Amino acid sequence: MVKYIKGDLLSTDAELVLHQVNLQGVMGGGLALSIARKYPNIERAYSNFKDKKLGAVVYAPADKFFIGNCFSQNADFTTNYDALKRCLNGVLAFMREFKIKTVAIPYKYGCGIASGDWNIVENIFKEKFKDYDLLIYQL
Repeated sequence: MVKYIKGDLLSTDAELVLHQVNLQGVMGGGLALSIARKYPNIERAYSNFKDKKLGAVVYAPADKFFIGNCFSQNADFTTNYDALKRCLNGVLAFMREFKIKTVAIPYKYGCGIASGDWNIVENIFKEKFKDYDLLIYQL
């Protein structure tokens, strides 16, 4: 089930929050910066992750949910749809392993700074999470 919610993604009741990160190890703008400021451990996990490559995901605990840092942004900071799909395949395995049923993402994930096409990104998420609760947050 897909549900669109007006509100702060970082106040979600979901068990897992996903956002897109770059390969450079810098959470310097957008949602990533907000996450880094609120949860310094998330930024440390991301920055210290040794296997930064497209399609990888690094997880870290936040208050009452995990945050998945999805490496789906090219070196030129644009969204890579194939890498996003690979990330989400890994996320689905993580969700099965930890019996996670709800995932939250920002509205227009990868479509702000990274210039992705929301129609494409939204369809990828809907397809991948068709058997889960997908919460899409818009401020």
